[in-house]
Amino acid sequence: MKLIIIRHAETIENKQHIRMGQTDGKLTNEGIEQAQKLSNRLRNEKLDHIYCSDLGRTKETISGIIHDHPQTPIVYERLLREQAHGIYEGLPRKKLIQDRDKSGISVAKFKTDGGENLHDITRRVRKFFNLLQANHANDETILICTHGGWQCAMISHLLNIPFKEELFQFRFSNTSVTILNYQKVGPNEFEMINCTKHLES
Repeated sequence: MKLIIIRHAETIENKQHIRMGQTDGKLTNEGIEQAQKLSNRLRNEKLDHIYCSDLGRTKETISGIIHDHPQTPIVYERLLREQAHGIYEGLPRKKLIQDRDKSGISVAKFKTDGGENLHDITRRVRKFFNLLQANHANDETILICTHGGWQCAMISHLLNIPFKEELFQFRFSNTSVTILNYQKVGPNEFEMINCTKHLES
């Protein structure tokens, strides 16, 4: 399977350094422009299926892509949601980091009240890839619209990298494109990671 994996466009909360987690969010004017440029980039791409996180910021990001591919089936999938941050959602990002550091709990195991830790989101990633294996053929091209934290968990799962601080070297920019040649059996190969060339025009 060819998987085209994109992160949502810039949101007001991104701009304000707010923890969003599983709240919907709203695109900035720049985010709306990013989404349009992404749509232009993918306009002539053959897409057999689209999966999108069911949160507002991802839905808004792919609205143009859906318009350009009206015959492509789409599923809004909860497994693609960002890591839940519980009581920290809507608060400055640095607040969660400060409290996590004070706790002495590792990045991978730290879980907020009402939230998920990184092992939890990796389990969701694994379930999603099992879903792909069960429902799609190797020759299909599938578009996935999701979130930065989810994509870090994806890297951990596919490359067998334990969750450590070093994992966050994989940064995913807003509307970045990552292309993965995913095999049911055999090695998985990344054709590109975090490509934003469409934003240069």
